[in-house]
Amino acid sequence: MANTYTLIASSVLTVATSSVTFSSVPQTFTDLVLKASIGKEDYYNPSFDQYVRAWISVNTNVVSGISGTFMQGNGTAVLSARETETQWWEKGIFTESNSNGANILSSIEAYIPNYAGSGYKLISVDSAQENNTASGDTTRVGAYSGLYSNTVAISDVRLLGTYGNWPVGSSFYLYGIKNS
Repeated sequence: MANTYTLIASSVLTVATSSVTFSSVPQTFTDLVLKASIGKEDYYNPSFDQYVRAWISVNTNVVSGISGTFMQGNGTAVLSARETETQWWEKGIFTESNSNGANILSSIEAYIPNYAGSGYKLISVDSAQENNTASGDTTRVGAYSGLYSNTVAISDVRLLGTYGNWPVGSSFYLYGIKNS
């Protein structure tokens, strides 16, 4: 990593949980970077035909005016669309799929430039989900670019699971970047 990255906070789960919050984010950096390595949620419903996602929220979920564009793919199909949300960014941020594989791992990186500034806030998210088996049937990638149409500085960042808990060992890191 560049010398300008400073670890603000980290969390490696010792107990399964469905969310991780980094609160009291210092306003002394230019940008924020959230990195996560997440195991499969403990939720499974064979009739559930949607991908299970992680959600990223800011400022204690009390936000509005979130919009963005996402693209996701699995090696054989691709999907893209625009969306408007009221509380979080989620599209293209995978933590499992509708299969019950035990070897599913997800990596997420979210970048929030000028988070402490007085303008609207941007976010870009890249994620990859991999099933470490021969079939690889749940391998997915996603990209998301969004806008938080609010001028309030971001003071907390939260990553939430969709339905169940993330397993012990899942890791989350929040970095500040100085423009120097």
